[in-house]
Amino acid sequence: MTINATVYREPDGRWTAELPSFPGCASSGETRAEALSNLQEAALLYFEDDAVEHEMSTTRELVTI
Repeated sequence: MTINATVYREPDGRWTAELPSFPGCASSGETRAEALSNLQEAALLYFEDDAVEHEMSTTRELVTI
């Protein structure tokens, strides 16, 4: 599965990375790489929370952003 991310630089110089397909799943960092790394962690937490909320028993793994 491929998940598209949006990455852009804020006026203050920080980078923001978002997953448009998953509302509220976003992160930021001092560099583009840091923002994407933080987004990967945020996505894992997002999917974990979703699984708990919907009582899913499947294991999800994030492989590529």
